[in-house]
Amino acid sequence: MIGANLARRALAAVGRARGGANREPAVSDLNFFFATPCLGGAERVHADIVRAVGSPKATVFFTERPRSSELLPEYERHARVEDISGATASRAGFYMRVGSISAALNARRAPVVFGGHSDFFYRMLPFLEPHVRCFDILHNVGWRFENLSLPSVERLEARALINFKTLEDLRALYRKHGIRDELQARLRVIENCCEVPAACPARSNGPLRVLFVGRGDKVKRAHLAGRIATACRAKMPGAEFTLVGDLDNWIDAGDRSNCLLPGPIAEPVKLREIYARNDLLLLTSSTEGFPLVVMEAMAQGCIPLCTNVGGLRFRVEHGVNGMLFDPVDETRVVSEMSDAVLALATDVDRRRALSAAAFATADRFFRRERFDAAYRALLLGTQATPATATPATLHV
Repeated sequence: MIGANLARRALAAVGRARGGANREPAVSDLNFFFATPCLGGAERVHADIVRAVGSPKATVFFTERPRSSELLPEYERHARVEDISGATASRAGFYMRVGSISAALNARRAPVVFGGHSDFFYRMLPFLEPHVRCFDILHNVGWRFENLSLPSVERLEARALINFKTLEDLRALYRKHGIRDELQARLRVIENCCEVPAACPARSNGPLRVLFVGRGDKVKRAHLAGRIATACRAKMPGAEFTLVGDLDNWIDAGDRSNCLLPGPIAEPVKLREIYARNDLLLLTSSTEGFPLVVMEAMAQGCIPLCTNVGGLRFRVEHGVNGMLFDPVDETRVVSEMSDAVLALATDVDRRRALSAAAFATADRFFRRERFDAAYRALLLGTQATPATATPATLHV
């Protein structure tokens, strides 16, 4: 370990000698470090942060090779974009660029850096001088980033956490590692946002429409949504199940005939139309932070039926504005969600009540104005904002 750290510092020293402000013209007073501009919930949040506080003088550094770049135009509308993934693909290039960019940041009078989902960002923090203001965002605890950040928590002026579950988990992690209690005052819950219309969209009186939105990933467990579609359509053939995402290889062959599979949809307006058209959202994940798809669905009055993961329990109350199910046993998830879908299919009054409550929750907590104001205060203000101690009541 000591030898590895010495090698990293030696490579960074070479980067500093070769780099600095002249070699890193993209470095600005406001700098974001994110992994990629690919399509995903966390990446959409990162793009929203840049939109809220960015300017032509801000810079977004992408630090890893992307599998896709659907969100790149959104970043480019609000900041200069610098892709350094080619340089960081090798260990030597990675740490030389750490040295070069850190030297350029240190040379500025009062720069701000903000990172999310970026190994490069956390590896760079020890090389930044005290006048560089440093912030990050954590979507949940259980990935590698919370542990990667531990050596540098003293360096982070404030940390944005997307839900109260992440706040609980990070506090526990701090206690486990003996991090002083005063640093908990730097934790700030800023819930994600979405577009919320002025009123809850009305539903048609036609067959029940059920939606799944997610990427092809073992954590999302899209195959469970396919099985729910098959189980429900066996008793309710007229129901429509739409599964949005790159899911071709994630739905069992026997379930595909019971699902509409339009593929990935990146256009926000089209996605909102799909949420507004559907009655129910299925979220079958084994783990999450707080999925953006749940916020977007609730904002359109689409009732969330979710595995009880991440911070969902702080905004989705079972039987009030949605439903929550134990995530552990996949067979049980399919059975219980299928039963809930079939029950709601014949109970129009209950669907209307749940839909109205879901919309009211989104209207209260997920509006873009709250999100924008919080990030502007965090990154453009003079002081870090303390954490919210407890969530507001679930009832609306």
